[in-house]
Amino acid sequence: MLKLYNWKLSPNAFKVRVVLNELNVPFELEEIEILQGAGQKTDFLSLNPNGKVPVLEEDALALWESNAIVLYLARKASQLLPSDPAGQALVDQWLFWQAAHYYQPIIPLAMEKMIKPMFQQAPDEEIVLTQSREFLRLSNLLENHLAQYEYLAGELSVADFGVASTLYPRVQLGLDVSGFKFLNEWLSKLEARDSWQKAL
Repeated sequence: MLKLYNWKLSPNAFKVRVVLNELNVPFELEEIEILQGAGQKTDFLSLNPNGKVPVLEEDALALWESNAIVLYLARKASQLLPSDPAGQALVDQWLFWQAAHYYQPIIPLAMEKMIKPMFQQAPDEEIVLTQSREFLRLSNLLENHLAQYEYLAGELSVADFGVASTLYPRVQLGLDVSGFKFLNEWLSKLEARDSWQKAL
């Protein structure tokens, strides 16, 4: 059975859980307490030298980087991927965009809005403001695309779950995306799926 090394607060680990559920793949979940330093222990670093979750373990394979994991799962199942090279390239495009751009404001926002309060530290409001603005700018890009397409690559794919997972902690991070009509319609469809609800 597959084993997923998970941290409950990680949107990237959440992404993998959703895709595993969507594909009806059974898996074992092992929680890694990142804030307690579990990601830096020798046994975990042997799986992922970056010391981060998620990691998917299958036999001798220990695969890290969430987008690589969901692509692996989709290819193995021959599901959640378009059949043509152009459609597959669009999936890659949106997953690369998610990692390189859309997810980047989430990291400092999580530090300021979630992690610091856990240690009784005040957030840096300038960082919160700057990163929130950047996230909303990127959300507008997503909105414009979704005004023309029901799903990111034309049909439901791992790209949708990959990008939507970035919005998973939006309430905790104080990110108001209610003004984006098409983004919210798309997100509501994904959040209503059994796979998403089960991953919660």
